[in-house]
Amino acid sequence: MNWLKKYWEMFKASRKSNAEKYMKECAKRTFQITEHNGRFWFTYNGSLFCPCDMMKEEPIDTLSQLRSLYISELLW
Repeated sequence: MNWLKKYWEMFKASRKSNAEKYMKECAKRTFQITEHNGRFWFTYNGSLFCPCDMMKEEPIDTLSQLRSLYISELLW
């Protein structure tokens, strides 16, 4: 019976790891930065929503925070 418990724990860990990888990839696809009319914009699912120059932080830092918030909200 001990092997069954170990197998189940490995299965759960693998499933959790795969879910986290999937969520990170979804966040990368969902939030991007693109150029439009000579300005960099944040995009959500391909739609422009905010010019990068409106942010006080560096665009890459803000993008990273957006993705992290997206992941944390979806996991809970």
